[in-house]
Amino acid sequence: MPRATPAHEQVDGVNADTLMNWHVLVLGDSLANATTLDRIASEFALLYRGREHTAAVLQRLDTSHSLHCEVTVYFSPGAATLAQAFQATACSRPDPRGLTALAGTWSLTQAD
Repeated sequence: MPRATPAHEQVDGVNADTLMNWHVLVLGDSLANATTLDRIASEFALLYRGREHTAAVLQRLDTSHSLHCEVTVYFSPGAATLAQAFQATACSRPDPRGLTALAGTWSLTQAD
């Protein structure tokens, strides 16, 4: 029988209590949502000025499902306040392949 992982245990080198501290916002067509992406980047700059290294907003552009480029935005645990402002939903840490930074200087190789 699988057991629950206590919050202090490590899962793949990451503290288990941070695994669901990421947030995701699926925007869809990147052209239609350029204004939202600009707002996210602007609000990040205001909220995290001087602390850009503690949080990040990452994006993945995907053209495999439609003619248009679909954009998904991921908020690191340090950007939880911003994620809530945009009504992003909790998710696990994203796969780093294909991600680019929208805001912040955080690296996926750092611990959450």
